[in-house]
Amino acid sequence: MMARVCAECGAGVTLPNAEFCARCGKPLPEEPTQDPSASTISDKAQPETRCAAEKPLTVPSGHAEEQIAAPPVPAVPVNPCPYCGFMVEVPWPERCPNCDRLLETRPLDSLPRVPWSLRITDRMAFGLSVLLSAVLVGTLLRTVDDIVARESLIRQILLPEGMLRLIPEAITVLFVWSILQVLWRSIMLITQHRYPSGQVRQDWLQTLRSGRLPGDPEVIRQLGGEQAQRSWWVSRLRRSLTHWLRTRDPSQVNAVLEQHAVLDSEAVRSNYSLVRLAIWAMPILGFIGTVIGITLAIQDFSQFLGGEVDDIDRVRTQLMQVTEGLSYAFLTTMYGLVTALIAMFVTSFAEKGEQDLLVAADRYALDQLVPALQSGSAPATQRGITDVKQRPETGPEQLSEQVDVLSDQVGDPKKELERPPRRGKKKRSQKPE
Repeated sequence: MMARVCAECGAGVTLPNAEFCARCGKPLPEEPTQDPSASTISDKAQPETRCAAEKPLTVPSGHAEEQIAAPPVPAVPVNPCPYCGFMVEVPWPERCPNCDRLLETRPLDSLPRVPWSLRITDRMAFGLSVLLSAVLVGTLLRTVDDIVARESLIRQILLPEGMLRLIPEAITVLFVWSILQVLWRSIMLITQHRYPSGQVRQDWLQTLRSGRLPGDPEVIRQLGGEQAQRSWWVSRLRRSLTHWLRTRDPSQVNAVLEQHAVLDSEAVRSNYSLVRLAIWAMPILGFIGTVIGITLAIQDFSQFLGGEVDDIDRVRTQLMQVTEGLSYAFLTTMYGLVTALIAMFVTSFAEKGEQDLLVAADRYALDQLVPALQSGSAPATQRGITDVKQRPETGPEQLSEQVDVLSDQVGDPKKELERPPRRGKKKRSQKPE
């Protein structure tokens, strides 16, 4: 058998029309070499010099022995039966194929009755708290006027003489309104914690893992109604379902949930903005009462000193009026500071409770809702079928696909070899005949 061999490097050539060596790029002899042993030795000594396109697609004989047998990977996601643990394909059928028990799940749009606290808007709560605080303060002041003795300290604080009582009454109204607002936020906190219950939230996860998602987007958009969506848990379920059915990407769903978590946190802070304003106004009103009391006391006493001071009884009366003015001044300041301190502690405690529950709702959505959606909707991940040397399985089909990809990227190797390089042309032209 006649074979062509490169005169420079000794590499064998199998392409009949090749003019240059695939290894060194030198010109090839026009006539084939008559010695077939040289080609055989060259092929054995240089097995890697041929182009990948010239090599036949074969599977090594020992490759199959290196593979580890693995069970077939299911084409659809599976989740265990809650009764027998059998892996049931998603979406779940009506009964388990293994134990024949009914696989019941709670429909996502089947929510308990919305409690009354979620039906009341923030504006309604604000108006009711203002009206109720006015009624309570009026009742309190009338009770103090009827029951408490005239010399009592409580009466001196709440019911001074004349127009001076306006400042203590204003402080009392702000304090009672702040407490009512905190009480309302506490009721909302309890409602957010209990609606829906923990069992319902666990049933949601089971439904999502089973793959029984609502097919109509309108059902998801109106999940539970507008009042039920005021619940942090329901709103996170609706947002997760909406963006999951739209993108099928867990990272995008997590990003949307994190954005809504920031908005909800800012909403919680804004719910206490007016309460903080009232807490700030209480000591300010107390200081205003102090200024008024001291001003009135000094003004009356200065007028007295400008006249005759021979009458001892008159001097005593003026000094009593000065002490009453100073007493009013300091008592209003103390009253404003104490009420502001109490309201600040109560408000901080309630706000911290809401923030903690909001963090719990965010963790539930990110750590449980999204993985449950992914488990019940996304295809199961293929567990690695690898050999002992941790190499991927290769065979004729895989090698053929790899060669096709390389051919598309590099081009036709025959055309590349037939195309003479510039340096080859120069050397061939300089070669003497």
